[in-house]
Amino acid sequence: MDRPAGEDPVPKTLDWDLWIGPAPMRPFKNVWPNESLELKQVSRSSNGVYHPFNFRGWWDFGTGALGDMGCHHLNTPFRALKLKHPISVSASSTRCLKETAPLASIVTYEFPAREGMPPLLAVWYDGGLKPRYPAELEGKPLPAEGTLYVGDEGKMLGPTILSATRVKKFENVPKTLPRRAGTWGEWYGACRGGEPAGCNFDWAGLLTVFVLLGNIAIRTGERLQWDADSMRFTNHEPANAYLHEPSRSGWSLES
Repeated sequence: MDRPAGEDPVPKTLDWDLWIGPAPMRPFKNVWPNESLELKQVSRSSNGVYHPFNFRGWWDFGTGALGDMGCHHLNTPFRALKLKHPISVSASSTRCLKETAPLASIVTYEFPAREGMPPLLAVWYDGGLKPRYPAELEGKPLPAEGTLYVGDEGKMLGPTILSATRVKKFENVPKTLPRRAGTWGEWYGACRGGEPAGCNFDWAGLLTVFVLLGNIAIRTGERLQWDADSMRFTNHEPANAYLHEPSRSGWSLES
């Protein structure tokens, strides 16, 4: 979508300047010009142009579906497959406007060989797009969301091996990884000075870089080559402008 014209009165309970934060200032807009009175009432309470939910789709405030959910879905394969920095990232999507994320996208990351593992592709699908249907599902539908692992000797959908013969081979694999208390338990324990959360900042930073590189590929429409040492794209200089977008006056981060 494009930015709607005009502006609406800022509610007394909202500090619009504070909500905008480091992004460029824009007029407050809570309802779309063509909405009916009934829809206006709904949007004012739950689904306005920017606030309180739709900020996710605007590049100034959010990161689209990939940035919103990528770290959740990609964390496990990122760990299990010992991934770090991709060497390239490319994307195709529905129409991507200057200010908003597309309705649907496919993002492909290329990773080099690492720690005895071969090179691989990690592919993200959103907006209802899905990977090629695995014959091993035998007519069962692909779920609305999830993670599909495709290996030389079979496939897994999440923790489920998609082959009866393969299941039999691995049914007695020992559980060697420590079991943790889950998201809230880990967070609470870390706050209390215990073991760091599984996705602490040291880990989450690298994971977030991986995910957000895909958004730059979406916005540029180019296959981008990534140099992890310099933290820059080497083949498309305009893409580097998205790595550190300028902050509004008074909101700069100081090192």
